[in-house]
Amino acid sequence: MRQILNWHDDPVLSHTDDPHVICSQTWRANFARLAAAGLSFDLQVFAGQLRDAARLAADYPDVRIILDHAGMPIHRDAAALVQWRDDLALLARCENVTCKISALGTLDHRWSVASLRPLVEGVIEVFGSSRSMFASNFPVDGLYSSMPMLFDAFAELVVELTPSERDDLFRRTAWETYRLPGQIPTVERP
Repeated sequence: MRQILNWHDDPVLSHTDDPHVICSQTWRANFARLAAAGLSFDLQVFAGQLRDAARLAADYPDVRIILDHAGMPIHRDAAALVQWRDDLALLARCENVTCKISALGTLDHRWSVASLRPLVEGVIEVFGSSRSMFASNFPVDGLYSSMPMLFDAFAELVVELTPSERDDLFRRTAWETYRLPGQIPTVERP
């Protein structure tokens, strides 16, 4: 299941009128039903909503939550990144949460490996490779990059990690998180 819950002071950026929708009793009662149905939830929020997301994850430990787009840190200055990482760490304390490293170019159309580095490293530092996964946001991200550009950047950013950690990020975490059937396929790059 997925619901886009992004709220921002700027109505142009918001996808909902309610800044605290994930705190609503009605919304939470419906969210709680996911556990019994065996469904996971892809949570898309902005960085300013990560504390509410952490409370949600803590209150519903039986629901598997996938944080989309690394929590969408809109602001990338040093202070904003420290706040994003601190709030991300609160969410990472909840074992039922996995983080999808994706859509990083959505808010940085001129992205580079250097501009992505603090985000990718921040997620991996707080969630670890076994609870982090690389993903694209295509076709949307196709407006400002290509799939090979993106995944080459991801590969460059994790070159110092162990083969097992890289395997987590590129394959294993996604396969296990989404409970895909069968064995994880082997992928070889040319």
